[in-house]
Amino acid sequence: MPKKFLAVKCPATGKDGSFFGGPMYYMKYGLNMPKLAAFYSFCGFLASFGVGNMVQANSVAMAAQTLWQVPVLLPAIAVSFFAG
Repeated sequence: MPKKFLAVKCPATGKDGSFFGGPMYYMKYGLNMPKLAAFYSFCGFLASFGVGNMVQANSVAMAAQTLWQVPVLLPAIAVSFFAG
């Protein structure tokens, strides 16, 4: 079977022999574009702050406000506390 995917073609190997990787690894090693890999990693890092958790926390706060008429700040503090 030919190797068609860059992730299969360019895996990273840990010291214990385990395989790991992702887009930043095959950008760096497979495409030989380390700056693009660093930029991709940085953008993923920035996106991790607002993509999923903030949307879910907002949904919880809005549902609590709708159901129990509590201020939006209280569920936000509760979600932050439990997430922390």
